[in-house]
Amino acid sequence: MSRRRRNEQRVESLREAFWAAEDATPARVPDTYAARAAYERDSLSQQVLDAVEKYMTKFGWTQQALARELGVTEGRISQILSGDQNLTLKTLAGLAAGLKAHFTIDLVEPRDGRSEGTPRRHDGRTQDVSSSTAKPVSELISPSAG
Repeated sequence: MSRRRRNEQRVESLREAFWAAEDATPARVPDTYAARAAYERDSLSQQVLDAVEKYMTKFGWTQQALARELGVTEGRISQILSGDQNLTLKTLAGLAAGLKAHFTIDLVEPRDGRSEGTPRRHDGRTQDVSSSTAKPVSELISPSAG
């Protein structure tokens, strides 16, 4: 094996270790519902973009090749990957199909130690889910919820 190939493998190994060890959760996650929702929205977008860019690099995809595969302009791909776009499920599905890949999603406890599986209200206090006053999830997340 050539020295160049060994170096390439070493760099790829280090890159994979970096991505595996990356901790995207800040030391302090926002406390309020609105701030937490904004944090999660930004975090999700960044995680998706990082995953797409990593995949494209690993498998040799260029923005030009992806644009050709999706039937859009290279400028549109650049817009999507810039992080300034609100990525819809339709856009994500198109990216996955174009890259011949698949997204997976994990919902995990935050690393700040504040969640122990106990439902919490927006004010941080625990919520008794057996209570008849508990609202359905659809009411909590609908745009008209107040």
